[in-house]
Amino acid sequence: MKTNQSIKLIKSWTLVCLVLLGVCLNSCAFEESKSLSVDSAEDALVTFAINTSSSATPSAFASDYSLESEVKDVSVLVFNTDNTFYYTANGVNIKNENRSTKTFDVRLPTGTWHLMVLANARTQKGTLSELKEGMSLDKAVEKLLIHRKKEKKWNPSASDFCVPMWGNIAMQTIDENTSSIEVSLVRMLAKVEVTLAESVKNFELTSVSLYNYYTQGKIIPTNYEDACWTSGHIDNTYPSVASHWEKERGPLSYPAINNACVGLIYTFEAEKGTKENHINNTCLVIGGKYKEQQTETYYRVDFANYNGMQVANYLDVLRNHNYEVDILGVSSSGFIDKEDALESTVVNITATVTPWIDMMCENVIYCGAYYMAFSTRSLQFKERGEKLEVIIHTNLKESEIKITRDSTSDDFSWNFNRNVKETEEYTLTVTSNSDSISPSQHIIIEGKSLRVKIGVS
Repeated sequence: MKTNQSIKLIKSWTLVCLVLLGVCLNSCAFEESKSLSVDSAEDALVTFAINTSSSATPSAFASDYSLESEVKDVSVLVFNTDNTFYYTANGVNIKNENRSTKTFDVRLPTGTWHLMVLANARTQKGTLSELKEGMSLDKAVEKLLIHRKKEKKWNPSASDFCVPMWGNIAMQTIDENTSSIEVSLVRMLAKVEVTLAESVKNFELTSVSLYNYYTQGKIIPTNYEDACWTSGHIDNTYPSVASHWEKERGPLSYPAINNACVGLIYTFEAEKGTKENHINNTCLVIGGKYKEQQTETYYRVDFANYNGMQVANYLDVLRNHNYEVDILGVSSSGFIDKEDALESTVVNITATVTPWIDMMCENVIYCGAYYMAFSTRSLQFKERGEKLEVIIHTNLKESEIKITRDSTSDDFSWNFNRNVKETEEYTLTVTSNSDSISPSQHIIIEGKSLRVKIGVS
């Protein structure tokens, strides 16, 4: 008798548990559908067109720069008009149509919202799960991070390689008539490329090591409201680094091939260095062989503007920037040990560090009050007599701009003209004088402290 009662009791509790489980599953399904935003009368299916930053490929190097703009996943963060978090909608039907344009579909609730678009945050295991409904946008910015293990590089050859990106749509009304929205995305990483100038014949570049780097970064910049992210005026940006973060000493080391380390080094933002604490500055240690020596020795190069071998001023390492380090001269062998080079100042090496900003479909270089922006930095000719143009915007005077080449070849020639007298726009028209232009040639454009190379091939 007791056995039958026990069986009935077990059956009763089993039924209760199944009912409760059904309620829980239904609740979970509701929460998941809220996150994924399934079809409802209060939702609208919207197609987003993503514009990613342009990045010109130097003609002398082979590197798949399209990987930097590839979108593997998209999350649309929906905030109320008072900038409190509502929920996340995940994009579907992602199409990487070309290097600069991608599309995806997402179902969003009708109403007026502040939208933040994140690309590749889930693939790179970002902290999206820490967002809670009602959380302020400022707190969300602090919570949304990408972490990397201290020894893990951003490896472009890895199958999961993608660069986290972010875009801001301050206020957007969604209704039944909303079918498409455009958004521009900014990469959250900085890129570093090191090359040896063609004129340097007494040195072989063999490696580059990155020291004193952060192992985490904010997906959304702290100054997300600044107009610079959409206007292209980038002089008021600064690194989004928390004061309590600590740097990893490293190093992360990369090989150089044919005197260049290109398309390999990506890193989180970092604040500019100081002379007093130079041992902790984010910096590079260059490895190479001087003259006929078979032993690799090492030289330190900071992220800085230089007067010869002296630092004029240090540079922040900023998101969406490409830092081109050009080694202009080596006067002697370096340190035997990398650590000795790290602890030194710049010795026996002359280099320039040029920060490019990949934004607004132009390549922008700036220093202080002066800037130059280029429609392209790579010209590739198909036949003799062909003419290609580079549109240049700059606040330099025409008399302050000097144009030369880094080779003695007459494979190409150029004309440089101001488009309209009262504007800051110029056209550089380059003509091919050869059926086949040898690679690794450049047009050099200089003015004030700015120096730019246009690849010609």
